[in-house]
Amino acid sequence: MESYEVAKVHTLSNIQGPPGTGKTFNAAVILHSLSQEEVGKIVATAPSNEAADNLAECLVKLNDRFKLRKRVIRIFSKSREKELLRSFGNGNLIHYFG
Repeated sequence: MESYEVAKVHTLSNIQGPPGTGKTFNAAVILHSLSQEEVGKIVATAPSNEAADNLAECLVKLNDRFKLRKRVIRIFSKSREKELLRSFGNGNLIHYFG
């Protein structure tokens, strides 16, 4: 995967494109692959809360599918705590900020 090879050699990578082109899935696969190589801590950002939620959810699903024990930490405001706990469940590590 070309995007993985680019992300592997650069400390900062950007994925962009129109809706429905697989950005979230590709980002999750890249992050998942990098985490398997023990490169250290990985930080991902997104342009909106919804995009960040989708990426975190995709990472949690990859963890579950491959029976991994990698932590997915989603930083969010206290006002969204109940909504996100419904989405991610108590089995995943979720922190709130503020």
